[in-house]
Amino acid sequence: MFNRDAKVIQTDLMFLCAYLNKLISRKELLDALNRLLTVGGTTPERITFILENIGDEK
Repeated sequence: MFNRDAKVIQTDLMFLCAYLNKLISRKELLDALNRLLTVGGTTPERITFILENIGDEK
């Protein structure tokens, strides 16, 4: 279980870092997070946390 959680965090952070470094668009970030959520690669709580914290980014 610990290893799976570590992979989830790394995957979420990978997409978040790419967005913050302007390597992917906001739409691409949302698409990636949606796919992760669909396959069980992240949790709704993590998605909410990420969206709340990038909400002010333009």
